[in-house]
Amino acid sequence: CSSDLAFEEKGWRGKGKGQKSRHFVHQTIEERSEEANRRSEIGHWEGDLVYSSFYKLYVVTLVDRKSRFLLTGISYSRKAQEVSDVICRLLKKLPEKHVRSLTLDRGSEFSEHGQITKAFPSLQIYFAHPMSPWERGSNEQINGLLRQYIPKNTYQVPFSAERLAEFTEKLNHRPRKCLNWNSPSEIFSNLLLHLLDKLPSEKGGVFAGNFEAIAKQRNSSPLYAHRSQNSGS
Repeated sequence: CSSDLAFEEKGWRGKGKGQKSRHFVHQTIEERSEEANRRSEIGHWEGDLVYSSFYKLYVVTLVDRKSRFLLTGISYSRKAQEVSDVICRLLKKLPEKHVRSLTLDRGSEFSEHGQITKAFPSLQIYFAHPMSPWERGSNEQINGLLRQYIPKNTYQVPFSAERLAEFTEKLNHRPRKCLNWNSPSEIFSNLLLHLLDKLPSEKGGVFAGNFEAIAKQRNSSPLYAHRSQNSGS
């Protein structure tokens, strides 16, 4: 996984996006908490859009800074209202305690962020500086991995919401060097599964189903079994 500085070190140059003053920017990245900056706890997310020119749609990507766990959804336009709706649907899959902050770029597609904070009052939204993708390095790096499955405009690739879920699952189960060769799903589920017993109203719902499935896959994985034996657990 690349660090937040990787794109800066490569001498990235933007195309002017965000150069104009954005009236909707209320909190900048300097105000983000140390917990988010240090990746010391789960629940601090980075967000962006990935465009498919062939299918004329956008994939909303949210990446947890600590675990690199990815959430994705489809938006059929860059209209701020629709993008905010998709982000809200994705975040509602999580316990409120783990929706702490969200870092975005200054694209106009995020101008309706007030709709998101209305749905999640404890969520803090921060905006990166113009032309500074390294300030959302985890998100940019995973967007690049997602492009392996959703090329910009090279050739037709079968695509649907089901296929997107499949691509997302593959990325979440791919071991990462920055995670000591654990997968995002392993890190994320280890930190969240214990909450199921504390959230009886969620059992059997979207949250419970998602993470119980992750735990089942994790525990049945030969790689996980090998690690458990080596650690003596």
